[in-house]
Amino acid sequence: MSYTAIDFETANASRSSPCAVGVVVVDNGKIVDTFYSLIRPKDGYFDPFNIFIHGITPDDVADKPEFPDIFASLKRFLDSNIVIAHNAAFDMSVLRQTLELYRVQFPEITYSCSRIMAKKSWPTLLSYSLPVVAEHIGITFEHHNALSDAKASGLIAHEACKVFDVDTLDGLAQKSGMRHGQIMSDGSYRPATGSPCSGGSYRIDVRSIVPSTDIFDEGHFFFGKVFAFSGTLQSMTRREAMQSVVNIGGQVGNGVTKETNFLVIGEQDIRKFAHGQTKSSKFCKAETLKQKGCDIELLSESDYLQMLERKMK
Repeated sequence: MSYTAIDFETANASRSSPCAVGVVVVDNGKIVDTFYSLIRPKDGYFDPFNIFIHGITPDDVADKPEFPDIFASLKRFLDSNIVIAHNAAFDMSVLRQTLELYRVQFPEITYSCSRIMAKKSWPTLLSYSLPVVAEHIGITFEHHNALSDAKASGLIAHEACKVFDVDTLDGLAQKSGMRHGQIMSDGSYRPATGSPCSGGSYRIDVRSIVPSTDIFDEGHFFFGKVFAFSGTLQSMTRREAMQSVVNIGGQVGNGVTKETNFLVIGEQDIRKFAHGQTKSSKFCKAETLKQKGCDIELLSESDYLQMLERKMK
C-alpha cells in the first residue's frame, strides 16, 4: 500500500500564501521518500499569528522559490497516488487557490483526510487535532513543521488501515464509510467526507447536544459564543460540529438570529436554494444582520477547525 501525505503552512489567512510544504510517500507503513521546501509567498505578507504558530518569518523565505518554481518537484508526488492530509479541506484549498493565483494547470488528484480516518478509527477521542491523534497512537513529531506534520498524517492513515484490517486506502474508505475527495484538471473538486455520499439534510434537536465534559476553557475564543451551520461539512457531520461547540462552552442553534455570533459555511448545494438565490437563506440572513450592526461573523470550515483547535495544540 503506497500513498502520499502532504502538509502546507501558510504565511497569513489567505489560502494562497503557502510558506512551506512537506510531502512524504508511505509504502506499507514505511516512509520511503520525502520532499520539503520553504516557499516565498507572492504578496510577501506574514501575519504575526502565523509566525507564532510555525516560526517561519519573511527573512527565512526571502531567497526561497515561489510556488511555481517548486511545483514540478511537488507534482511528481501527487500524480498516480492517493494524497493524504490532516484536515484535507485546508491543505487542498491551499493547493487549489495557489494554483489559481499563479494560473498553473491543475493536476488530477484523489485525496483523503487522516482527520476523518482518525474519527472513524478512534471514535472516543475528545479531539482529533494532529497532536492528540498522534499521541494516542504513539507517534512523536514536531507540530507545524510541514514535513513532520506530513509524516504524522501518513502514519495515522497506516494505523487506521490496521484498525479496519484493510491493506488499501480504497478498502479503508469502503469499510469505514468514507468517500475520497477529488481535484479535477478543470479546477472543479469533490470534498473528502466521512460518508460515502452527501445524503439528505435533517433538522437536529439542539437540546440533545449536551457537553461531554464539565470543565471548560473560559479563555477560548469560542467560549460562550452562539453558532449556526450552513451546508455540508467535509471533516465531520453537523451533529459532530455542534458537539465540538458545546464541548468548549459554546451554544448552537439551527437557525441564524441576532444572538448568533458565528455562521460556519460548509459546501453549498445550490439546488436547495430558493429560486433565483445564489446563497443559502442562513447566509443571506447573516449578511443582513451584519449590515444592521449585529455581532456575527462568517467562517469557512477550515477557519472554524483552526480556531477551534488553537487551544488544543
